Amino acid sequence: MSGTIISGYGSNQNEYWASDAVSSSELAAAMRDRIEKFWSACDATGRRALWGQMLRLYYGMDPTGGFRSSHYVTLEGAQGENVSYRMNDIRALVRKQLTMTTGTRPMFELTARAYDASTTEAIEVGTAVLDKYLDDSVEQKAHNSAELMLVMGEGWTATTWDDMGGRIKEVPEIVDPMTWQIVQEASIEMSGDVRVLSLRPDQVVRDTDITQDMEAHRWVILVVQRDKWEMAARYPEYRQEILRASNENDRWLWKGLGSTEGGTSNYDTITTYELYHRRSPVVPYGVAAIMVGDCLVSRAPMPYDDLPVAWSVASTAPGDVFGYGESWDLAAPQMAIDSVTTQLATNRENYGRAWISVHPAAELDVQNVSGAKIIRSMTPPQVLDLSNGGVASGQAMIDLLRAGMGQLTGLDAQSEPASSGEMLALQQQQSAQYNSRLQFGWFAMYKRMLGQLLKIIQRFVSEEDTVHISGENNAPVVRRWKGSDLHALDGIKVDMGTTAMRTASFRYQVAQNLLAQQAITVPQYLQMISTGRYQPALEAPRVLETMAERRMQIISDGGTYQPLATDPHELLISRLATLLCDPEMEQRAQEIIPIVMQHVDLWTQMTMSPQGMSLLAATGQNPSPGAAVMQAQQAAAMAAQAPMSPDAGANPENMQNAPAAAPEGGQPGGAQPASLPAAAQAPAI
Repeated sequence: MSGTIISGYGSNQNEYWASDAVSSSELAAAMRDRIEKFWSACDATGRRALWGQMLRLYYGMDPTGGFRSSHYVTLEGAQGENVSYRMNDIRALVRKQLTMTTGTRPMFELTARAYDASTTEAIEVGTAVLDKYLDDSVEQKAHNSAELMLVMGEGWTATTWDDMGGRIKEVPEIVDPMTWQIVQEASIEMSGDVRVLSLRPDQVVRDTDITQDMEAHRWVILVVQRDKWEMAARYPEYRQEILRASNENDRWLWKGLGSTEGGTSNYDTITTYELYHRRSPVVPYGVAAIMVGDCLVSRAPMPYDDLPVAWSVASTAPGDVFGYGESWDLAAPQMAIDSVTTQLATNRENYGRAWISVHPAAELDVQNVSGAKIIRSMTPPQVLDLSNGGVASGQAMIDLLRAGMGQLTGLDAQSEPASSGEMLALQQQQSAQYNSRLQFGWFAMYKRMLGQLLKIIQRFVSEEDTVHISGENNAPVVRRWKGSDLHALDGIKVDMGTTAMRTASFRYQVAQNLLAQQAITVPQYLQMISTGRYQPALEAPRVLETMAERRMQIISDGGTYQPLATDPHELLISRLATLLCDPEMEQRAQEIIPIVMQHVDLWTQMTMSPQGMSLLAATGQNPSPGAAVMQAQQAAAMAAQAPMSPDAGANPENMQNAPAAAPEGGQPGGAQPASLPAAAQAPAI
C-alpha cells in the first residue's frame, strides 16, 4: 500500500499509465485526467444535462431547474397571476415499466464442475446463501439500477469486498503472565462483507472512445461517497489529506438545463475514486487503487478476476458509449402536458370567480334584505363565465398527449378495461413483449452481478456462518458454511422464462392450477401470489432431487443403503435403473438390483394397504403400477369365482384350480407380495 499527493504529472510516453512502472503520483494524476475527460465528454454530448432533466421530471421537479413541481402549486409571473403545477404522468408510466421488468425475481441455477453428492450439497448451500444476500439488500440495489436504466438510459451495480464491513469482532487484551507486559492491546476488527452499490452512469468513469460492450473495457473508476472519519481510521498515514478532502456532491442533477455546477460541503462525507484495472499483458497483476481528492491512499493488485461492475442497459445508439433511455421520448409530451395544465389552472384561477356585466348607463342599487341581496337596475346584470374558454380543447390535447405516451411505452392497452381475466392477461403479455428489451438488459446485469457475488463469497468469506437451505415452507435445515465450501461451483444460469410468466394475471392462474392439483400448500400459494416467485413450488422437488443424488453417490462409491418406506421410490427406481446403464456399473449389477427390488417391494406393499396408501399420499407419491395390476387381477378373479358344486369338494383338481379367498388384510391367503430373485429381475431392469 502506498500513497502520495500528486505534484505535477509529466506524461511518460514510454509507459502505460497504469503499469507497475508508473509511480503513485503519476497514477493519481492519470486517474484525475481520465475523470475530467469523461465528465467533459458527458457535457459535450449533452448527456449530463439530459440525465439531470430526466431525473427532475421523474421526481416531479421542473425540468428547467425552476420551481414548478408536482408536489405543490406555485404562483409565477410578475404578480403571481400564473398558476403552475405538474402532472407527473412520466413517473406513473416508468413505474409500470419497472414493475414489468423487476416484478419477479429471475430464476437462477448454480452450476458445478462435476455433479455428485458433495457438489449437490454445495449447490443447495450456495443457492440459499445467494438468496439470503438477495433478500438482505442486493436485490434492492439491482432494482435501483433497473430504475436508473429506465430514467437515465443505463444503471450500474458494483460488487466488491469491503474489509471494513460486516460484524464487529472484539480482540481481547493479552498480558504476559511472567512480565505483566501487554502483548496485545484490546481492539476491534471487522469481519468484512460483500458491498453492492447502485450507481448512476456519471458515477462509472470509463473510456469514452470504446463503443463496444463491457468486455472491451480494461478499466473503470467508480465515484463513491464514503465517511471521511472511517477512511481516516482505515488509512491513518493519510489522515490529514483525507480530512481536508471535499465532497463533490450531485447538485448539478437538480440545477437548470445544461448546468454542470457541482458543489462542496464540510460534512462527514467525502468523494472517493476507486480504480479497477483488468489483468492484461501490460498490467499483469491488474490495479486496484483508491484516490481521495488528489491523494492516492491505496494501491494493490487487482483482487478480482474481472471488472467488478455490471451495467443494465436496454439499447445503445451506434457509435455511442452511453445507453439510450427508453423514457427519453416521454420528456417532450410530459412538458407539453405541464404547459396545458398550467394554462387551464391559470385560467380557472383568474376567471373562475363570478364576473357581473352591467350596462354603463344603468343605475345599480344593491340592498340587503333579511340576509339576501336585492339588485335594482334598469338593465338586468349578466353573469359572465370566463373560465371555460379553451377547457374542452385543452382536455382533448391532454388526452391526445397521454395516448401518445402510452403508445411510446407499449402500455396504451392497459388504459382500456379488460372484458375478462384472459383479456387482461393478454394485454399484460403484449405490454411485457413490447418492453422485453428492458427485461433483457436487466436480466443480463442480474446474471453478471450474481456471478460476481458468488466469486467474491468463495474467495473472501473465511468465517463460518449458518444458512437455512430448505425454504420457509418445509422443515428448516440449518447448515454451516464458509466460502471454501462453495469452490466446486463455477457458474450461474439465469432464466428469463416466458413473457406470460412475468405478468401478474398469469402468475395467479399458475398458482391456482398448482393449488387445485395439491402441488403446493395454501401458504405457498399465498407466497407465490404476494411475491410473484415460484421458488415455493420448487422447494420440495429440489429436496427430493438432492436426496436422490446423495443415494446415487453412495452407490457409485461402492456402498449400499437400506430403503425406507418414506423414500420417493418411483424417483429412486428410475435413477437406479439409469445408473445400471453405466458401463462401469455392469460389474456391480448384483449389488444394485436387490436395492431396486427392495424399493419395488416397499412401494407395492404400501399400495396394498390403507395405511400404506395414506403414507404415499402424505409423502406425495403415486401408487405402484404393479400393485394396481395385481389388485385388478384379484378383483377379476373374485368376480369370476363360481359357486362350488356338491361333488367338487372331493376333486383335487378343482381344489387346485379354485382361487384362494382373500382375507381382511387384502392379500390372498394372507401372503405378502414376495420379490423375485435378483437374477430373475435383471431383464426387467
